[in-house]
Amino acid sequence: MTTNEYLLFSSNDSRVQPIVNSIKSEVFNFYRSIDQSVRTAEAGYGFAENAEYFCGLLKEPVGTYTVDELQDYIDELLVLAKTALEEAESMCRMLRGNREKFNEVQTDLSMQVIF
Repeated sequence: MTTNEYLLFSSNDSRVQPIVNSIKSEVFNFYRSIDQSVRTAEAGYGFAENAEYFCGLLKEPVGTYTVDELQDYIDELLVLAKTALEEAESMCRMLRGNREKFNEVQTDLSMQVIF
C-alpha cells in the first residue's frame, strides 16, 4: 500500500475509524518530522563544514588573517551554531511528540481489540 493509498483508507466500523484517523494524522506528522530532520542534518553539516574550514584558517601562519577577519568568521559560526542548535532541539521535540502519539494510538488500538 502506498502512502497515498494508506491515507485514503477508512473503516465503516465506528470503533475503528477514530483510530484510523489518528494513525493517518500521525503518519502525516511523522513524514513532516522526517522532512525537518533532513533540514536539521543539513544545518549541522553546514556548520561542521564551516567549523572545519575555520580550524584550517587557524592553522595558517600568524598574520595570514587579521584578528578582525577571524572575529567575523567566529561571529558567522556562532549564528550557524545557534540556528543548528535550535533546529536540533525542535527536531527532538517533534520526534518525541511523534513517539508519544504513536504510543497513544497503540494504546487506543489495544483497547479496541476484541478477542
